[in-house]
Amino acid sequence: MPRPTRQPSTSSPARRAGLALAAAVALLAAGCSGSVSAGTDTATDTASDPGTVAQEELETQVAGFITGADADTIDVACEGDLDAEEGASQECVATAEGDPQETNIRATVETVNEDDVDFSIDLYVTAAALADFVADYVEGQGITVDSVECSDDLSATPGDTSRCEIASPDGEGAVEATSTGNDGLQVIFDIVDAG
Repeated sequence: MPRPTRQPSTSSPARRAGLALAAAVALLAAGCSGSVSAGTDTATDTASDPGTVAQEELETQVAGFITGADADTIDVACEGDLDAEEGASQECVATAEGDPQETNIRATVETVNEDDVDFSIDLYVTAAALADFVADYVEGQGITVDSVECSDDLSATPGDTSRCEIASPDGEGAVEATSTGNDGLQVIFDIVDAG
């Protein structure tokens, strides 16, 4: 499980934090979009299912959004093909050579016009990784934690939130993580007490 990068607090009681790759790369912008033809895998120049964007093509397209000095050290792996239908999504992970941390990327189809598939990409932290971060953060405050459960993945889209319920021997509590955006491939968020 990747360990988060912690940044100094920018406001009290909020805690600014981030999770993802620390390589010197950038995503052109959180919520980037691209277009590709369904049924053709340009990475291998072969035909694929006309109702999908082939996994290899999707990986190539997503990797194309990553820029910067270390961009060539980043590998993008997607779970499979992307269905060419509005609202369909596919999960991808970006990793850097020699860095155990991962950045989660979700590709979502926005529109389909015959064979042209327009999709957006969004960075996110999984609910499980966010829960691990919150547990470490709370324990760093000297509080014993039995468990943490976060309601949702946390997108790099500013304003996106995930509520995390905390159980400890001393009682229960909650925090809310709110995304403030991204810095390259790192999702940046604030954590505040939610009662």
